[in-house]
Amino acid sequence: MGALRDGSADVALLCVGSDDLTGLGTVEVAEELPVVLLPRGHRLATRREVTTAELREDPGHREECPPMGLDEIVDRVALGRLVTVVGSAAADRLTRDVVAVADLPATRLALAWPRQASRPDVAAFAGTARRMAGDLGARKRTG
Repeated sequence: MGALRDGSADVALLCVGSDDLTGLGTVEVAEELPVVLLPRGHRLATRREVTTAELREDPGHREECPPMGLDEIVDRVALGRLVTVVGSAAADRLTRDVVAVADLPATRLALAWPRQASRPDVAAFAGTARRMAGDLGARKRTG
């Protein structure tokens, strides 16, 4: 988010409803189920669902996903140094030492860019994203 605001990024994938999208052009592109990453021996790791309140009570929980690659996040979780929420697409990259617990509300993802962006390539990218998101929505409704 900050990178869009300070101009160091042209486009970002953000969460609708939890990120401040004020002043940004957006197009919703997907919905993803969040999962909680826990070390296999964690007291919540055998549960089918975990509440946000339970996560906030955990000393290893970080509300914001740390600014690092997924492999490092998984390593930190496996070592018992981190409990965090990531998108379910990350589940295929987990090690045997990390458990993904689901049952949190789905997150809508949007492609966002500064509205005042005048670069033609950003405008073209945004237009393509809008068309593709529209095509995806039409397939879901008829499929």
